[in-house]
Amino acid sequence: MLRWIVALFLLSFVFQITATGQIVRLSSYESLSKDAVRPIIPGPAGRGPVDMVDASNLYTAWGVRFRGSGPTAPRFQSNCLPVPITPLCSPGIINAAPTGQSSANWPLIVDFDLPVSRVVFLLSTTTTAQVTAHVQAYNSAGTLLGTVEQEGIGSWDTYPWPVIGLETNTPEGISRLVIDYGSSEHAELISSLTFDYVKRPTFRTLMPQIAYGQLPGTDLSLETGITVLNLAGTTAQAAVRFYDSGGQPLSLVFGDGQARDAVNMELVPFGSQTVTAERMIEPAIAGYAVVESDFPLAATGLFRVVGRDGQIVSEAGIDAATDQTYCQTSVTKSATGLLDVGFAIVNVSDQPAQVNLKTFGRDFETNQHHSTISLLPGEHVAEFLGELFDDIADSDFDGGVLIRSDQPIAITVLRTSGGIVLSSLPVVSGEKWPSIR
Repeated sequence: MLRWIVALFLLSFVFQITATGQIVRLSSYESLSKDAVRPIIPGPAGRGPVDMVDASNLYTAWGVRFRGSGPTAPRFQSNCLPVPITPLCSPGIINAAPTGQSSANWPLIVDFDLPVSRVVFLLSTTTTAQVTAHVQAYNSAGTLLGTVEQEGIGSWDTYPWPVIGLETNTPEGISRLVIDYGSSEHAELISSLTFDYVKRPTFRTLMPQIAYGQLPGTDLSLETGITVLNLAGTTAQAAVRFYDSGGQPLSLVFGDGQARDAVNMELVPFGSQTVTAERMIEPAIAGYAVVESDFPLAATGLFRVVGRDGQIVSEAGIDAATDQTYCQTSVTKSATGLLDVGFAIVNVSDQPAQVNLKTFGRDFETNQHHSTISLLPGEHVAEFLGELFDDIADSDFDGGVLIRSDQPIAITVLRTSGGIVLSSLPVVSGEKWPSIR
């Protein structure tokens, strides 16, 4: 491995390279900062994911997407390169044409949702023939910043692969790479993509509803556990911050007996931690939680109703929510309250939000009712369906709810019985539809 890494540094002297425009050519990974991002994934025995699986959204959490200009999506190439953290790997992405067709003039496109100032990667192809790569860098306005040309790119099974790096000092950064082997019929194959953001983001995950404390008139209490999972191959720093319904920090007591409104954690690669506050609070309090981290993390909530002796009466897992402005859910409630639906909505923007809700029957024509909620920045509301829509407060309802907001919101919808959470209900975003194959 050491000889292979050293060879990468020497490679810039072996291959002929050129760069033009507002782009500076980089010759090694040493040109990147210590905070550079290289997404890596688990791979048994140093190998990567299943061969030829769609890799379009491999780095979605980092705001990086791969796409081809031809009729097929980029795919994983199973023989990915091992990285120092065994057994992880940096997977190869191949932009291959359908069987029997040529890949000529079908470049591989890499889009960055958040602009990068420097990016370094390895290139190869599926043939022993030597090909020339043209790598174009664009900003978010579609303006060409410059081109890097690399000769001598050969077969994926011949190491080391050529190192290609680009840097721009323009404040808008690089938002797109187009990697093209031109008229060569051989596919582009990229690996070990590593980059520096123009501005390193803070990743945020929301739990729009948390609750702790005694249920009135009972020996039961509510508690919410939040589990944070590190999906990266690098140690991540995270903080779980708690807020009341007005958006102000919410101080809770944790297992060490200390009261605070945030819990800091360090997560080892692929590790997880769970935080739960003291539930013996009277009266009960509600709010929401925000997980902030320097790496993309996953978070889930666990709502529990617990007896005085600590015995669990009910338990329901709740997924974290993403920011959105347009979404829909399917709901059912009974006039008796045996079945009901609770909505928890948080204004995650720094501007006042106007949230419009509309019910509709299964045929979309009947049972149409309207409601509007105004939320200040950071404000949270938790109400049942009948509280949001007075017209159906005392009646059965079976249909859907459409939610539109003029500012980003996070929302959780919960199925309940007698006030006890049974499960979360899916909230489908109208902005991010599933891909069609």
